[in-house]
Amino acid sequence: MTRPRRSGRPSSPWRSRRQFLTATGATAVAGLLAGCGGRSGDPASSQTQSTPESTPTPEPTPTETPTPAPTGLEGTYFVDPVNGDNEFAGSSPDTAFASLQPLTTNGRVDLEPGDVIKLRATAPIVIEDNVDFYLQKATAENPIVIEPYGDGRPVLDANGVEGSAIRLEGAQYMTLRGFELKNAGSDGIQVPGAANGSQQAIGCVFEDLLVHHYGQGDSTEGNGIGFYRDSYDHVVRDVVCHHGAVDDNSDGFYIGGQNRRFSGGHRFERCVAYRNADDGFDFFRCDPERPSSLVDCVAFGNGRDGEGATGDGNGFKMGGGWRTGGNHVVRARSFGNDAIGFDCNGASAANTFDNCTAYDNGTYGFEFTGDTDPDHVVRNCIAFENSDGPANLLYNAQSEANTWNLEIDDPDFASVVRDEEAFLHLTADSPCIDAGVDVGVSYVGAAPDLGAFEFQT
Repeated sequence: MTRPRRSGRPSSPWRSRRQFLTATGATAVAGLLAGCGGRSGDPASSQTQSTPESTPTPEPTPTETPTPAPTGLEGTYFVDPVNGDNEFAGSSPDTAFASLQPLTTNGRVDLEPGDVIKLRATAPIVIEDNVDFYLQKATAENPIVIEPYGDGRPVLDANGVEGSAIRLEGAQYMTLRGFELKNAGSDGIQVPGAANGSQQAIGCVFEDLLVHHYGQGDSTEGNGIGFYRDSYDHVVRDVVCHHGAVDDNSDGFYIGGQNRRFSGGHRFERCVAYRNADDGFDFFRCDPERPSSLVDCVAFGNGRDGEGATGDGNGFKMGGGWRTGGNHVVRARSFGNDAIGFDCNGASAANTFDNCTAYDNGTYGFEFTGDTDPDHVVRNCIAFENSDGPANLLYNAQSEANTWNLEIDDPDFASVVRDEEAFLHLTADSPCIDAGVDVGVSYVGAAPDLGAFEFQT
């Protein structure tokens, strides 16, 4: 529902900002757009509060408007919270908006393929209502992009507003990069397909993001980035998610689903999850027919947020029972978590773990629950000083060339101090050097080393 317009502003006959600019030119922007309001609340999350599938999510009703020839409208918009003004046109650094509000129509951001929103790091950009990219559809060749300009990293502050801070319901081929997002009421970024099944969320890219202190509202969940029903083939690269504050339901990265509408096919590269009240990476409803992969990712200190919230405490949770699993985890490190380093969590399809390191976790380094056929696969991995032992339920796994297979009691790490560069790297005398088997991961020497780091002379 659209909020009431500010007093003194006439109601708009135009459906979107783009229609208005195309029809009338940018000079009239301020008078009409300042009254565009946001929605009164974020659409409920697909995990616990989603719109019933029998009740399709309504879309704004189009208003009949003329369709004149294009007027040279550029699709790059600038936001500068200090020097900008929402009465400006937003089309250059000198005419930047002060917030994202002028780009919304009926509470939803209205963009076209190839449009770019550029954010400047002059001060935090306060999110007064949830940023909703509902059914925004671009292409791989011509994506919609949100990125910084100028020096520094822009900060988006959701200030505890209820719901997801940024929601990409049914969004396709969007790229979000280079900014910080904090204080979301529930999820920092939520990416479901459309509740009514009309459009999947596909092919978005999230890179170089810092997402933290989510789950700050009254919601029963709050993840850093969550992929839900009908959400497929996204790339998450160089993203850090930390401090999820909801007991049992705050993960750094989450894959969920609803009513057999799952999510999968994602690739995570060099992502880090820490200090989440529940798990670091929780792929609870990952679709095994669209496997996801994780490369060079890190999970540590999960199971508590440091401010009183607690949960399961697994580093990497790679399943959730029926019709889940099938993920491939490569060169990952999981350490200092309250429970299991790498947990299959009852997955029904086999997960594969290659060259991973589990250190100093609260229970096991690895646990292979789930009666899969074929079995889970674990190769070239190190498990060291985990409280209950290196691995549990190994009868459910094909285990080859791991420290427990080779009876390596001490991998001889160069450092076990987290902030040191040599943390979890091997020394020149480590028994893990050249002790592995070829699994398709690059290596030097006669054979692959064990663990996440190949020894370099």
